[in-house]
Amino acid sequence: MKTISFNKRILATVVIALLCCFSAKAQITPSVYAGLGNYTNLGGMVGIGTEIQYKFVSVNAAIGYDGCNQVFFHKGHYAGKERVGDNPFIGFDVGVKCYFYKGLFGGVNYGLLGKYCLEETAERVRVDNFYDFSFTLGYKWHCYQRFYGMAWLGVTSNKDANQFVFIFDSKSFVPRVGLIIEYEFKH
Repeated sequence: MKTISFNKRILATVVIALLCCFSAKAQITPSVYAGLGNYTNLGGMVGIGTEIQYKFVSVNAAIGYDGCNQVFFHKGHYAGKERVGDNPFIGFDVGVKCYFYKGLFGGVNYGLLGKYCLEETAERVRVDNFYDFSFTLGYKWHCYQRFYGMAWLGVTSNKDANQFVFIFDSKSFVPRVGLIIEYEFKH
């Protein structure tokens, strides 16, 4: 018997949830968005996605691209060593948001958190894509007609993913941040 990967189960659950929302189509608000950030809600550094809101709860799914070759600290370090597998890629992100007061929201997402260096030998470092949960607080505001802006700040369930290696191999806290422009199909 074939086993289904955890990522495929999450994707199937989100698709089923989206289909269930269509039974209440009079009260849902579908939208599409594009944005820039550090992975959360976007599936990469830049991404496009869709959000379907039902009353004060919404589900979202996005695919994103990371051509920036950004590398995070995780189980080892990178110090000018050879990188393996460090190519641009497409990632994904799925999540749920709860709008609790005039555009303020809290959300949980599962998706790409970045690329991580895993030291194989003293001269060779393997770079892997890393997926996990992130938790965000943000704000959505009305820009013009059916266009909205959205910004967020958050952390991940993996403490190493909240740190970025800057100059001289020193680690600093970097939260999940991003900015989205969204278009709603229904008011």
